[in-house]
Amino acid sequence: MAALCNQQRVFGIVEITDGSMVYNGFPVIGVVQSTSVFETNHIVAGVDVLADGSTFHNDQPVVGAVEITDGSEIYNNQLVIPVEVLTGALGG
Repeated sequence: MAALCNQQRVFGIVEITDGSMVYNGFPVIGVVQSTSVFETNHIVAGVDVLADGSTFHNDQPVVGAVEITDGSEIYNNQLVIPVEVLTGALGG
């Protein structure tokens, strides 16, 4: 059974260098840490931060992510996603 957080499937991310556009064949996303259920009218997603090289987690592809700390709401032409880190750590 898949792990869930806030009634959504937890997804795996790999923290990568800012400026990268693609990881594992998917666009790199921007994430901001949150401890709420909702942040700026978006439901907070649960993530597991994985080791570089991971490609599949919780029955879905792993995506690359950059932690956003400057308040930006857009990264790589996408909305920044509020996340709750369930395992691992961002900023390391």
